[in-house]
Amino acid sequence: MGEFFAFAQELFESRRAAPSGNLASLLANGEIDGAPVPFRDFIGNLILVLVGGKKTTRNSISHAVAPVAAVAARSDQWRMVRDAPSVLETGAVEMVRHASPVLHMRRTARRDTELGGQAIARGDKVVLWYPSGNRDPEVFDNPDGFDLTRKAARLHVGFRATATGLASDRVSPRCSCASFSACWRNVSAGSKS
Repeated sequence: MGEFFAFAQELFESRRAAPSGNLASLLANGEIDGAPVPFRDFIGNLILVLVGGKKTTRNSISHAVAPVAAVAARSDQWRMVRDAPSVLETGAVEMVRHASPVLHMRRTARRDTELGGQAIARGDKVVLWYPSGNRDPEVFDNPDGFDLTRKAARLHVGFRATATGLASDRVSPRCSCASFSACWRNVSAGSKS
């Protein structure tokens, strides 16, 4: 752990001295109430980014089993993946919507407010259930279905609270589905072999 803190301290100081448009520079040069972010907050946020990126990538891949099975069960979707792998550009985002890699997040209300007609008092605990948001019938037609060409899939709330989620929501599922597709290119949907 000491090695990690020494690395983080060096990273913090170097990005403060010479910022370079990357996430570490953004974290090191942030401000809290007009004051430069202290090292303890930098390291806390750095750990959140690293752990969040690992967790969401791992969960995106493992949760992709259900969507891949949904594709394999529907011959039209399966043919799209096999014959036009470019469909995975939107399909990867649909995978995240369909099988949310992050299940929930809890926060404490800092002030009295109202959300969706529900009063929330300062101090109340509020939980966001990502799978519920990703199956909202007011946002998604046939919300429980899986559709590689779903245009509204980009509206998912799979893990939008993390910077790492912005890239991994497209990369991880697309890579796993593309690999799956390449391995099974000659298997037809519904085949028992």
